[in-house]
Amino acid sequence: MNSIINSLKSMRFLEKLLIALTLISFLSKLIFAYQATIDLFLCSVFLSILYFPLGFYFLGKIPSQNVFFKSILLGGLYSISIVLFLLGNFSRDGFLLFQIFDILVLSIVLFVFFIKMRRAFNEYYMLQVLRSSFFIILNIIVLILNII
Repeated sequence: MNSIINSLKSMRFLEKLLIALTLISFLSKLIFAYQATIDLFLCSVFLSILYFPLGFYFLGKIPSQNVFFKSILLGGLYSISIVLFLLGNFSRDGFLLFQIFDILVLSIVLFVFFIKMRRAFNEYYMLQVLRSSFFIILNIIVLILNII
């Protein structure tokens, strides 16, 4: 638990703020049943822009130079995951298959980082596990709500 808190402290402020605002607007849409389109859309788009072009900067301290390219790919994957969350949230039925595929790919990423964390604990790997699990949970919730 202490390692999770320390890893969350190392996240950038803008990333924490946008994740919190996206989560708050999504939960307010679920609880109060109103169409929170502008705030959810803007927070998700800014978070998506933050992850993909700037993924190498915002995804944390890279343990070695060999992971630099992987960090950019993870930023792109997280960006696609946010866009699919956003489109699924607005009940676009054609994106259900893409959301399932995204959940599977993020689950594989999560599994790989769990294996790497068992070998040697690293704050970078812990942050990727937290991000991947957050996006998996959001996409599963949206997928379930669209199916029901």
